[in-house]
Amino acid sequence: MPARSGGPRVLTALRDEFSPWLWALTALLGALAVVTTWRSMGDAGGDGLGLLVPTAAPAVVSAWAVLELVWRHTDMPLPTRLFLACISAPLPSAVVSALVVGGLSALPAAGRTVRAAADANGGFHYWWDDGVGPITGVWTFFGSWGIGGAAGLIALLVLVMPVLAWTRSGEVLEGTRVANHGQGRLVITGVYAVLALVLVGLCVVQLR
Repeated sequence: MPARSGGPRVLTALRDEFSPWLWALTALLGALAVVTTWRSMGDAGGDGLGLLVPTAAPAVVSAWAVLELVWRHTDMPLPTRLFLACISAPLPSAVVSALVVGGLSALPAAGRTVRAAADANGGFHYWWDDGVGPITGVWTFFGSWGIGGAAGLIALLVLVMPVLAWTRSGEVLEGTRVANHGQGRLVITGVYAVLALVLVGLCVVQLR
């Protein structure tokens, strides 16, 4: 039976959503996570980057995937691309982070290094005070993936949607009750611009 020709194939469409730059960024952050995670085991005082890199890597990847929506065009509908940028894009990075943290912390040398560093720091270790082992990879996966999705959503609402609402208003307006004409473009762009300003204002208030 011949394959259907209508619409893009799912695997091809998914592949198109992951640009070479996205994969390169995932690999680069994964390599950096290996270095910083290993160094964190001897950094009982928490002076280095430590576990911040594997934890934040999916957030960086997701934010980049969201920004790519502005200039990259694929056959996937925009609503689906929004979902993929926030949920699917950071997933490989979260898996890499989990393997790095869980794998390195499972090594016998990791436990010895952490204990020695903690003993030299009055019994406290900033990064590994809860211990080492493969289970740390599980927590890293869910934590970093969740942070990645949240970062992608913030980047989407604050940076990308106001731009897309103006430059690709037809796709954004699709499925809404706002008329698809010049006035509708102004309305939907204004809505996202105000939402972006509100989110930025809330962040500023929380950081003060």
